[in-house]
Amino acid sequence: MTVALLVVASLGTAVALAPSFDSPLILSTSNDERLAQDRSFDSPLILSPSKDERLAQDRPRWPGGATILVWIDARSAPPGADALVERAMMTWTAAAGRRFRLDRTPTRDAASLRVLFVGGEHVYGEAQPRVDRRTGAIVEADVHINADIASTGDRLDQRIILYLTALHELGHALGLPHTDDFSTIMYSFRRPDDGERYFGAYRRRLRSPDEVGSATATGLAPADVEALRALYGR
Repeated sequence: MTVALLVVASLGTAVALAPSFDSPLILSTSNDERLAQDRSFDSPLILSPSKDERLAQDRPRWPGGATILVWIDARSAPPGADALVERAMMTWTAAAGRRFRLDRTPTRDAASLRVLFVGGEHVYGEAQPRVDRRTGAIVEADVHINADIASTGDRLDQRIILYLTALHELGHALGLPHTDDFSTIMYSFRRPDDGERYFGAYRRRLRSPDEVGSATATGLAPADVEALRALYGR
């Protein structure tokens, strides 16, 4: 049986756009039991990437050249949210430069990366990549996005927050850690107004709502692309 390491990384509090990062997402027992039934692992160890020096020095990643099949739970998604997740997938695939692909699959059982929308009051989202201890490779991942953020602000704010949350959590699912650089999608919020400033800065770059997640408004900074390619280039 494969022994896996479960790494949990979360995007912070979603209350009034003033997040406090690394607050754990509380899942219902039914969700936890369903995940346990879907995949069999030997007592995964939960770590925080930002506090584990070994992971920071030699971060896990998916195998090079992999096609990572992604299942999005459209049934639990707010209207239009699954399309925004797909845009986030295409953004990371383009940034990878053929180092891997993220492709959507309609079948949950075929997917190695699953995106679900859950209820919650304290976080935007959470990523849980699972790492094979023997190889150091990520073998599967779950991303949970807070469906309640779809009721925050106006329609454009909702699209922005859903897209950037998906982009951030998929980054963690791919093996990227938090950063201290406010310009990056992997930035870890520290100030009470970081959420409002971050999402507002992205909004000011848009010329129309349709640009959210487009090639002209990817949400990635050059440092995000460099970090991804450094991780997958080794």
